[in-house]
Amino acid sequence: MKSFILILLMGFLSAMTNSEFYDDSWAVIIGINNYDNIKRLNYAVDDAQDIHDMLVAKFHFPVDNIALLLNEEATYN
Repeated sequence: MKSFILILLMGFLSAMTNSEFYDDSWAVIIGINNYDNIKRLNYAVDDAQDIHDMLVAKFHFPVDNIALLLNEEATYN
């Protein structure tokens, strides 16, 4: 019985499109290259932008459901 339920669940999930699965998903992505007290990072901002682009292009996240905060935009507030 457990196997049947697992197979049924896997079939249901595979039948869903990415856009259906991620319709109500949200993301906060932070990329900071510039820090006051440590050596500058080279790729954090680029990586954050790439993650944003992947969520939109591959997983069809609504753009309005993604907060992308880069460098000075990423504050405590």
